[in-house]
Amino acid sequence: LSVSFPDNLLENLALNSPWDKLIILENPTKFLSILEKLCSILTEPTQEQNRYRAYACFNFLLAEFFASKAPKTNPDKRYDLFEDVIEYINNNLNENLSAAYLSQKFNISESTLTHRFKKDYQVSLHEYVIERRLFHAKFLIKQDFLPTKIYSECGYENYSSFYRAYQKFFGLPPSKEKQK
Repeated sequence: LSVSFPDNLLENLALNSPWDKLIILENPTKFLSILEKLCSILTEPTQEQNRYRAYACFNFLLAEFFASKAPKTNPDKRYDLFEDVIEYINNNLNENLSAAYLSQKFNISESTLTHRFKKDYQVSLHEYVIERRLFHAKFLIKQDFLPTKIYSECGYENYSSFYRAYQKFFGLPPSKEKQK
């Protein structure tokens, strides 16, 4: 399976060579099944919920690419579990994604979850969740959704906390995103 992205989509990833743009997926079967799901959603009659489902699938696909680009240590037998955790996070950005909740959901100690996540993905679980939520918000804003309407879709309880997090992460308020 070969997927080509325009250079401007990848320009913010600090890729050093043309070979860095070559992404080898560790689980192409899973990627292909999500891609098929995305295609089926896009061919269904247009409904607002289908847009959210399509965006969730697309975000999962991007996460698969970026996770494949990250250098990994030698994973142990729990690696499949961590793929499931990543998939759950990417598909449930509007839900409680605390380490305590995820450790209970996946029947693993909170300490093991957070330490192994940091070791395998070079980013803390909390940072990953925040980044995924904010990139999802940015994507929705660029698709003409109002920031005041999407904050709960991105896991924030109120607009002011979403606004502060977005501005801190991206350096500009969400309302200015469309103007860039």
